[in-house]
Amino acid sequence: MNSKWKSRYAWISRLLDLDFSADFLASKYLSERIEMSIDDLPSIGKRAIVLGAGPSLEEFRGGKGKIVASDGSAKFLMERGRVPDLVITDLDGLTPRFIRSLFEKGSEIVIHAHGDNLNRIKDLSKEIDLSNFFGTTQVLEMGNLFNPGGSEERLEPVKEK
Repeated sequence: MNSKWKSRYAWISRLLDLDFSADFLASKYLSERIEMSIDDLPSIGKRAIVLGAGPSLEEFRGGKGKIVASDGSAKFLMERGRVPDLVITDLDGLTPRFIRSLFEKGSEIVIHAHGDNLNRIKDLSKEIDLSNFFGTTQVLEMGNLFNPGGSEERLEPVKEK
């Protein structure tokens, strides 16, 4: 990691009690299954509506622009018959079956790997091929995983035999 990101990650990991080794293992596992680069993510255009799962979500009536949803807001939209254009998830609130449904209905899926979701990533990979998904990490970029926090260093993953 570059020194700026390394110090930022160290501060965040102390604050949130993150485990670098666990973050790294989850990222490595996901990177070996993701074939799509974040650069391949279709443009969502100049106008996007980004939804989280907060109390104001009940007031959402739509609007102009592509819809970007998180776990809870993706559920909210699907329950109302609206398929989000892009779903960003760390798998904390979505089942493999639900993610498959989102993907089959046209949502682009971005999975964020972190130390607490390695087993959920493994479970999902048993249910659906992750090669057409996109991935992010909070540690070193590797393979096609992107670190939106600013890591400038990349590791190329070694496939396990």
